[in-house]
Formats: sequence, structure tokens, C-alpha cells
Amino acid sequence: MTKKVFVIFLIILVGGFIAIEIVGSSHQKTAIQPKKDLASINQPLVPAVFTNLQGQSVSLASYRNKKLMVYLLATWCSSCQASLQTLLSNAPTLQKDGLNIVTLETYGDAGYSGPSMQQFISGITNAKSPPTNFIFGDASKSLTTSYNPKNTPDIYYLINPKGVIQTVNSTPSATMNSILKFARTA
Repeated sequence: MTKKVFVIFLIILVGGFIAIEIVGSSHQKTAIQPKKDLASINQPLVPAVFTNLQGQSVSLASYRNKKLMVYLLATWCSSCQASLQTLLSNAPTLQKDGLNIVTLETYGDAGYSGPSMQQFISGITNAKSPPTNFIFGDASKSLTTSYNPKNTPDIYYLINPKGVIQTVNSTPSATMNSILKFARTA
């Protein structure tokens, strides 16, 4: 191999390594930054719409300037049932502290069939009317994609009055103390 060919080969080889490093570092930066359409902690809530049990479309943005819990569940899920019972048993305190709780069936019921949201709620509330700070409905596909992309059957978001997501967690029946603390202090 001549000296000229060797130098050209070396330039191409070094250039390839530099290109790989540039592409690799740009991918790392992208992976760290949250996607705009995915709800994540310390980020503004992702605007999304759900359908309440009366058939009306409601925007999460309509809860701006209010404390908000967005709770996505699956109606076939026993831990979701226990969590909703726990939330309802703490309703007086949560209402006093001004926490609005939007409880939604995940779009497609997280991949399995279960009762309708109305049937699910009726079985838990024993036909009592739910507290006024509880809103029930069905998540749209886009809301589910943003707030529950993995179809976790029991996930919630706590959003402060400025519209910033403070907490992402699951199983309210097991994490009720953190919900009560948020309601009290947010």
C-alpha cells in the first residue's frame, strides 16, 4: 500500500469514528429529553381530552389553577378497585384540601375486557353518589398514549395548580399518604 492510499484510508477511518461519535451523542441527548406528548414529572401536563360519564368531552387543561390527580385504571384490575375504594374513603379530606380526582378507564381497558366504567364505579360506590371532586370517565386514545403508554392498569399523576406534574406513581391504595400530603401542601 502506498503512503498516499494509507493516508486516505486513515482519514476515512478517523472521519468514520468522528461521525459515529456525533450521531451517538445526539441520540443520547434526545433520549434524556422527555417527548412533548408523553406526560412526565416536572413537565407541564400534556393537553388531552376524556369523555365523562355524561358523554361530554372534557379537557385536562380545564383544571388549570386547581390541584389535580389523573388516575388511569383498568376495570378488570383488583388493585384498581382497592385503590378507588381507598380514594373514596379519603374523599372528605381530599375534597377539603381541594384535590380534583379525574378517574379514567384506560383506552381499551389496558388490553383486556372488563365492565364499563359505570358498572365498575357502581360496584364500588354501592349506588351512592360520588363526591363532587371526583370525576369519572373514559380516557381517549391520545390521553392514554400520553399518560399511560405502557397500559399500566393502575397509574396516577399528581399535577399542581400551575399545571406541572409533580408525581407519577401507581396503586393509590398503597401510596395514599403521598397523595394526602400532595393534597395538603400543593
